[in-house]
Amino acid sequence: MLNETIERKAELILKYLRSELSREEQQELDLWLAADTDNKALLESLTEFGDLTQALADYAINKSKIWDQIGASIPLKQ
Repeated sequence: MLNETIERKAELILKYLRSELSREEQQELDLWLAADTDNKALLESLTEFGDLTQALADYAINKSKIWDQIGASIPLKQ
């Protein structure tokens, strides 16, 4: 379940970076961003990369590794 959640957030972030979000996906991302300031900070840190094209290419090549990195960056609430 946690991996599915992480994968979904990674998918939404990637679509956001590519300007490919549907209206429903944008709403889902907005709710996630509003839920925790750490979520917004994560998105901001991802959009500050010098070369997003390379970051997107790396993501496409190795999604699993990227999801693990994103998962490690998202604090778990208990």
